[in-house]
Amino acid sequence: MKTKFSILFLILLAASLIVSKKALLFGECPPRVTVYWQPCDIDRDRDCDRNDFLLFTQVLGQCQDGDNYNELADANHDGCVTAADQQILFQGNHY
Repeated sequence: MKTKFSILFLILLAASLIVSKKALLFGECPPRVTVYWQPCDIDRDRDCDRNDFLLFTQVLGQCQDGDNYNELADANHDGCVTAADQQILFQGNHY
């Protein structure tokens, strides 16, 4: 009985590999998706603008245990949103 299951498993594995190889060879794979992301895009609307800066200023000084902490604003991942994060996220941008 165990041998039958082993053989069935091998047949199914071989079939899935053949299907996968055919898809790769003949371009039947789903298209790749390009994801746009910038660290300063805190509101995730695909741009870095005044709205992102305003969101940052609202959480400035907050740490992980705070109610308003936003991990997207904590660019250096030290657990608190500080001026150092502002330098990383908004280098030279004055909104």
